[in-house]
Amino acid sequence: MYPAKYSDKFGDVISAIHNDGEILRINLRGIEFTGKWLDDFEAEQTIPAEQLKAFPSQQRGLSDCTLEWEMPLDAVSAEQTLTGVLFAQLRLGKLRQDGGLDHVGLLLKLNLEEQLISSRGLSGFFEGELLDIQKSLPISLSLKCCFGCAYSDYSPYGQALFGTMACFRNNKAKYLSVENKYDLLEILDTAFPVQETYVCSEFQVRKTGTGYRG
Repeated sequence: MYPAKYSDKFGDVISAIHNDGEILRINLRGIEFTGKWLDDFEAEQTIPAEQLKAFPSQQRGLSDCTLEWEMPLDAVSAEQTLTGVLFAQLRLGKLRQDGGLDHVGLLLKLNLEEQLISSRGLSGFFEGELLDIQKSLPISLSLKCCFGCAYSDYSPYGQALFGTMACFRNNKAKYLSVENKYDLLEILDTAFPVQETYVCSEFQVRKTGTGYRG
C-alpha cells in the first residue's frame, strides 16, 4: 500500500494505492479505480454516471488531475543497502476525442537516507525517470528493484508508463548473452511482466551494456 494524494479542480483526496504486483487500485470519493499502468485507472462499468460527475471528465477513466504517492525503493552497493523512499508525481492531462490523454507527466524523487535525488520529468515513463535517478547516484550504488536488475529488459515493441518490464530470471544464461533486439526477440516468450519497482530474492545488480537496453 502506497500513501497517495489525488488532486483535481474539485479538491484533494487523501487515499492509498494498493498494489498486488499486477493490478493497482485506489479509492477516490467512494469509487474504486483500477489499472495496470498508472495512467489507465478506470471505474467499474457498474458505477452510475451520476457518481462520475464528481470528477473533471465525468468519464470512467481518470484525467485532468494529479496523483502523488510514495513507495519504498532502496539502493545497494557491494558493502551495504541504503533505505530509500520514492516520491512520484503523475499529471494526467485532459481527455482527447479519441479517448486518450493529451498529456502525461511524471516526476520521481528518491529520498535515500536524507539525500534527495530527482528525475528530470521529461520522459513520461518510469524507465526514463528511473534512469535519470540511477545516473545521479554514486557509481557504486544501484537501484534495488526490477529496473536495476541484471535479468530485466523492455520489449522492442515498446512499453507502458509502468509495469511492463520483461523478467528473464527463468532464462538467465540466454538473456545475459543478448546483444541486440533480434537476440531479445528470440527469447521474449520466456519472460513474464514485472513492475519496475518490484524486487525479488534473485535480484542481481545490472552491469552497463547488459541485454537489449544496455
